[in-house]
Amino acid sequence: MSTMALRVFRAGLKHSLVDSKWPAFEEMFYRFDPEKVVLMGADHLERLMQDARIIRHLGKLKSVPRNAQLILDIEQEHGSFGTFIAQWPVVNITGLWQYLAKHGNQMGGLSSPRFLRMI
Repeated sequence: MSTMALRVFRAGLKHSLVDSKWPAFEEMFYRFDPEKVVLMGADHLERLMQDARIIRHLGKLKSVPRNAQLILDIEQEHGSFGTFIAQWPVVNITGLWQYLAKHGNQMGGLSSPRFLRMI
């Protein structure tokens, strides 16, 4: 979950800027525990928008609980997110990119393939 969010926030920004703020993200997003993050509502995200320790981009902030839900859905169906990724046919890696772009939030363009390289 943390790596997916990191990829989203790095898109279009200097990686060093995002990386320097990442410890605050880890704290504010409950160490990216999907079961906790998915419960973050609009009020919580609005409070995060006021905190200068993180990158205050509402679209990217909203993507975190949405992607947490995607991960939980995949875990429910496949046992774990890692199993889902590992069982995807290697000969159809672009299909996995497309799946993540379609079902994930802010995972389009190069974000999906770059995320997969990170994990």
